[in-house]
Amino acid sequence: YQFDAFFSYGGIKMKLYTFTNMYMSDIQKGIQTQHACANLFVKYQRESKCKTVLYDWATNHKTTIVLNGGNAQSLHNLYDRLLPLCDCLNYPISVFYEDQQSLNGCITCVAIVVPESVYDAEIDIDNAVVFDIISQYRLA
Repeated sequence: YQFDAFFSYGGIKMKLYTFTNMYMSDIQKGIQTQHACANLFVKYQRESKCKTVLYDWATNHKTTIVLNGGNAQSLHNLYDRLLPLCDCLNYPISVFYEDQQSLNGCITCVAIVVPESVYDAEIDIDNAVVFDIISQYRLA
């Protein structure tokens, strides 16, 4: 099953944003970003609008921005805020938890793929909210 071009963001720049646990070292933030990105591909294996967005990003853009997401509670709160918006807007989102043996199952990364249009707050209120959330975080 193929989606119509309507569902593709072809030609529009896209970015993967990750929000990493502030207690990770710099190299760990990169590793946690990779784990969350891998989770995106596992989560969106079936045909969907989110899969189209994800594969468009992976094929045509590949830009990744790693942000400081704060502590574990902050990452949980962020994920809870972004999930309903991502479901509404068809933006891929994932979360990564380290295993029990390594970090006692701690959340370490939230990942989201967004098109450039998220920065155009004129588009709609949901995009404006996503932009406002992302813009609150600084580089890791």
